[in-house]
Amino acid sequence: MVLISGHSGYAEAGRDIVCASISALAWALIGALTKCDALNYVNQDDGEILICYRELPGVETYLDMFQTGVELIEYKYPENVKVQGRKSMFEDDNMNGKGGGA
Repeated sequence: MVLISGHSGYAEAGRDIVCASISALAWALIGALTKCDALNYVNQDDGEILICYRELPGVETYLDMFQTGVELIEYKYPENVKVQGRKSMFEDDNMNGKGGGA
């Protein structure tokens, strides 16, 4: 299960690039899970997306890609994004020279 909740607060609704980035990653994950027939359920409510899926071969790759994208957004906008759950691959890493700075 993946749960995305809250609003980033980076900018007003409709102009929030942080929220839009996370949403785009979520919908890409939903598309990938649909293609491999692993998607069980999606619910989008005000400020929340719930994604339920089956553990099938290849799903871990999609989840890793989603997590990496979200963690990079968290790295760039730490006041606006908080990732919980799986251990971050960037927790003890300064990202310098690794494509994280811009």
